[in-house]
Amino acid sequence: MVKNIIITGHVNSDFDSLSSMFSVFVLLRNKVQHLFPQETEEQFQFYLLMPPTNHPMVKAFVKEQLESLFTKEYTTTKLIHSLEEQIISDTKYLVIVDTKRISRLHHCHPVLFENITVHNNNANGNQGRDQSSINKSIVVRVIDHHPNSDKEGDDLQSNDTNVNVETIITGAVTSVIVELLQKYNVTLTTMEATIMSLGIYEDTGSFLFGSTSNLEYKAMEYLSRFGLDHSILKNNSSRNISSAGGMSKFENTGDHEDSQNLNNYNRILTTLRENLTSISMLDNVIHLTQLDEISPDKNISPIVQNLIENSCNIHTLICIVRLNQGISVICRSSQDSKVNVGRICEDMGGGGHFHAASVLVRDQTISEIRSMLFQLLYGQIVGKDILLKTIKHQQQEVLTIDVNASIKSSLEIFTKNPTIKYLIVLKDGKYHGLLPNIDSINSKISHNAMVQDYMLSVQLQIQQINNDTTLADSIQQLVRNRFWLLPLSWQDSNSQIGGVITSTDILQQTIKSMNNGQIHHFESSNRSTPFGKHLSILQNNIIYNIVFIVLKDVAEKLNLDIYLIGNTIYKILKKSVDLSKVELVIFSDQLTSSELEESILEFLSKSFKKIKDKSTIKNNTDQNQLTIELSDSNVIITIQITTFVYYPKTQYYFTYLPSPIKNHCYRTNFTMNSLFVDIKNQNLYDCFDAIYDINEDILNLNHSNSFKDNPSSILKMFLLQYEFDLTISNDTKRYLKNAVSDGDVKKIEGASINEFLHDIFKFKKPFQFLYDLKLYGIWNEISPLIKIESSYYDLLQDILNWYDNLHIRDLKPDRFKILMLTFIKYSGNEKKTIELGKRLDVSEEEIMELYNSKSDINIAAKKVKKWIADPDHKSDANSLNEMFKDLKIEYLLFLMSQIMYKLKKTDNNEMFINQAPFTLFLNYLNLERINKTQ
Repeated sequence: MVKNIIITGHVNSDFDSLSSMFSVFVLLRNKVQHLFPQETEEQFQFYLLMPPTNHPMVKAFVKEQLESLFTKEYTTTKLIHSLEEQIISDTKYLVIVDTKRISRLHHCHPVLFENITVHNNNANGNQGRDQSSINKSIVVRVIDHHPNSDKEGDDLQSNDTNVNVETIITGAVTSVIVELLQKYNVTLTTMEATIMSLGIYEDTGSFLFGSTSNLEYKAMEYLSRFGLDHSILKNNSSRNISSAGGMSKFENTGDHEDSQNLNNYNRILTTLRENLTSISMLDNVIHLTQLDEISPDKNISPIVQNLIENSCNIHTLICIVRLNQGISVICRSSQDSKVNVGRICEDMGGGGHFHAASVLVRDQTISEIRSMLFQLLYGQIVGKDILLKTIKHQQQEVLTIDVNASIKSSLEIFTKNPTIKYLIVLKDGKYHGLLPNIDSINSKISHNAMVQDYMLSVQLQIQQINNDTTLADSIQQLVRNRFWLLPLSWQDSNSQIGGVITSTDILQQTIKSMNNGQIHHFESSNRSTPFGKHLSILQNNIIYNIVFIVLKDVAEKLNLDIYLIGNTIYKILKKSVDLSKVELVIFSDQLTSSELEESILEFLSKSFKKIKDKSTIKNNTDQNQLTIELSDSNVIITIQITTFVYYPKTQYYFTYLPSPIKNHCYRTNFTMNSLFVDIKNQNLYDCFDAIYDINEDILNLNHSNSFKDNPSSILKMFLLQYEFDLTISNDTKRYLKNAVSDGDVKKIEGASINEFLHDIFKFKKPFQFLYDLKLYGIWNEISPLIKIESSYYDLLQDILNWYDNLHIRDLKPDRFKILMLTFIKYSGNEKKTIELGKRLDVSEEEIMELYNSKSDINIAAKKVKKWIADPDHKSDANSLNEMFKDLKIEYLLFLMSQIMYKLKKTDNNEMFINQAPFTLFLNYLNLERINKTQ
């Protein structure tokens, strides 16, 4: 029986992965014994399993070159993009190239591991994906050129039976396999030599990367003996301006197209230069840049390489690029850089080499990625010399709560510890999950609810620590967990949680390093712009006078940092005339809240006579909120006052480093609300990429876990989308889908849903909200009793619009009640209706009143049909009044929608005939009301 040999590389494969796969195929096709000397059989079926990739040039090369080559030249070998069970069952050998990391081989897990099948590969988590679970019925050969991973258990390792892992640290793994081809004197065609050369050229940066060794030069000398197609090498090289500009081409283009690509290349390069910022850690200067535009098809890597090669003062460069499928982080460093960018990308889920690496991140926002990068850099440069035991002691008290406790008991803990964002949830004394600060994010949750109903099932890897564990070790684990809280377990403690380390702990260590001169910053970004030009749209000059004259005077005389924040800025930028509310924040480490309030009111009273003020003290004693209402102008000013600030007083706006205002704005859910304006200099600052989102009318989350921490923010997102006519970003859609699939939507409180269903009627097309929630599967998660038929609600909207145009005095229907009637229609019996009412926070009395109205509505429906069928009654207003007099207006409009919808499905003309009795009755009713008022 013919057995299979599967050859594959890592996910998101590059040309070195592709070329090395191809090289192994050519080697084994020549003789299987070259890699498996014990083999006696000669006939095998070869499968090249192409890993999923987002590399545009690799994808184009496979489709336009490799697939046709295998169809014409290698007819007995199959190029496949996914596995089938029959292929797996007949496989004897699996060859893996360019990686040994289990986490980068997800596409071949069904053949690599036992009990992982094609069907459950995407739903099994990490269970059954370790060294002990490797498929014992196959032989695995791994050829790699990357250093071992720091992530415990992620590297495949050789064993005495069926796994052989060979790692040779060099510039390109293709060179290792070409060395074998040369050793066995394998003759190549020009095309074969060219395909192999591609991998070497690309992974060594055309021999310019620091990882290049003599093995690559020897390999290229051997390959060149068979001739190389340099047009293929040129057109598929990332260093080619045409391909770097976003196009993968296999033949020369005209002058005009080349000129366009060159212009595109230069434009991107200029943008990256303009966005450069930098920080210095222990004299290691790291530069960060960013491409804000979404670039689905552009290969930015060569431009990043060009930037570092042609800038004598840049030794470590990190570039962040928005993509439709996630966010790409490209890292490059020069030979004299001590920063291991490969390790940084590996900790974030990617990989590479010491001086060149990249990662595609799908589960974090740009702001979170910047924070991760800073923490990893800080850990690698500074944190490696800070022992964790100097920060966390074994006797540290850990705030925990049992999974079976009530929410009320958790609130008592949060009240005593207001700065705590999460409690660790225990089950049988072991880590089970996290409970967010419920009261701070959603006051509508019942205190009688249970912890298990609202906890986050976050699978955190608990860190085992000892006296030698460093802060760098914990930072790496924090990043890998994708959560800024890490449970700690001291060695020999039987896995009992003995402490936690959080992002706040790391922040405090960072501040110490900033204060003692270990970290410096250099601002050179263009993300600060004058805000004064936008203020001309303010028709009500009182806002300008309050904010930029009176409060500016306050800031200068009292030496305060005062910032304009929130929706106020968004509305000004969008030239909105609705500016009745102004939001500000004040930071002070000198005056108390009461002193500040007194000073602010004194300054304002000199300019404005009629002032009402209300002061609210928040849970934590260092923050107050002062609300000022100017009686004669309908302007409300909300000022948050923070009097305890442990940040150094500096303006770390654009680098990774923190500042009070930056931290404050980072807490917002959406980027559109994260801008701030310094009252003193009237400059607008954009630290979280809000301007791009605002200009493109995109709604983007600031935090990837916002929907998990506070599921009700999902509903707020849809309201924001329609209020400001925004498009939900692809990243935010991805987080929304995750929240649905992870069951987070089920945690939305009924009170929040009820409020949302009332709010949608503030918009012209309220039922569009229903369609959108159905599209994402949200209604099914909220309650399977709710059914949404868009064609029916379209008709209902037409009826409501028609009714509004009648202008019937003092008879406005409660649209929420009509909506509830439509929900009840599908809910079934009384018990299910009461269940639906509870889910939507509708009282049993109200929901049963609506439920019981069904009989009256049904009786009226029969009368309507009889009235229409009797020609003598069609102009009799008294008979209409007799039919409808006992029906509330909500019931009447609901009845009208039901009758017309049933007929719409069969006969449109008949549908409009059946509208007649409602039209006559309501017009008669309107006329009667008009006569009464005259």
